[in-house]
Amino acid sequence: MTERISAIKAEHEALQEQETTRKILSTKEGEVMGEKSNEGKEAKDEKWYQKGKCVVGLITFVGIIIFGTFWIILYALQAQTYKEQASIFAVAALLGGGFFTCGCLLGFMFGIPKLRIGTGQLPQPRIQPEPPQAGPPKPEPPVAETPEPETSQTGTPTTSILEVNTNLEQVSDWLTKIVVGVSLTQIHSIPQWLKDYAKSLSSNLGGFPNAQAFAVGLLIYYLTFGFLSGYLLTRLYLKDELEEAERAKTGKGRQ
Repeated sequence: MTERISAIKAEHEALQEQETTRKILSTKEGEVMGEKSNEGKEAKDEKWYQKGKCVVGLITFVGIIIFGTFWIILYALQAQTYKEQASIFAVAALLGGGFFTCGCLLGFMFGIPKLRIGTGQLPQPRIQPEPPQAGPPKPEPPVAETPEPETSQTGTPTTSILEVNTNLEQVSDWLTKIVVGVSLTQIHSIPQWLKDYAKSLSSNLGGFPNAQAFAVGLLIYYLTFGFLSGYLLTRLYLKDELEEAERAKTGKGRQ
């Protein structure tokens, strides 16, 4: 009888342990699923944020182009014949496209990210000293030896044989300094240059009384728009793509 009661108690304790283990496992599974769902939600939110940013940028870009085209068409309607209107529109559109391209190039030069050249080694984690403990000292764990990188017959590491070309970054830096320096030294002659520019294009823009003002407006509008477009596209998209490519290359080199 005593043995039967002991067996029943042991079976009851085993069932309790199984139930406790099941609850612990279910709790851990719930935590893991919650973490996965949160990560998936964050990734989804980031994806929608990126899409929304692209849509807003595209709508703004198209809106500014339509706005400038509207004023070009309105200016060209001053001509009497359709031939003159088409000619004025073509000249103004070509000038606007040229100024926009120059502005994009300037914005690209100002927005090129600089390469951060380092040693290529990851920072070592800081080890906190353990508090003194009473009793005999614990044996130190064996330190794993760090394998040396494979080298070729010439003695150079085989993980990478190419270096990043920074010529574009250097040229961008030089041109940026030149543009800023020339602009500051010749700032007093900019108004006269704008007058000469407007006079030279007034005849190609129909020779109207407002032709010179329209030519200056084309220059300022499309040059500024192009500069902002080139700078923002370079900073927002090209920088991320370059960083992703550098991470992928570094990860492959360390494998």
